[in-house]
Amino acid sequence: MAAADRMTVVEGDITTLEVDAIVNAANNALLAFPAISTGVYGFPARRAAEIAVRTVASFLADEPSISRVVFCYFGEASTRLHQGVLETVN
Repeated sequence: MAAADRMTVVEGDITTLEVDAIVNAANNALLAFPAISTGVYGFPARRAAEIAVRTVASFLADEPSISRVVFCYFGEASTRLHQGVLETVN
């Protein structure tokens, strides 16, 4: 399965969504990522999205043991940015 097919972008509180990363944290087959430092610390959100999605895609290309990675964001803007970058990953 291609790396992009194992990545999902969702908006909302991860603890209330279908995929609960806290419960699944002990399961090495699922990882979840927030948009770290893009709020009050001011790291550019577009650059953060590119780094996160492309780094995860590169890792997944060589790591079949991870079945799914979820990028979870509270805001619509971060969700859209990450989804846009994900759509460019082959």
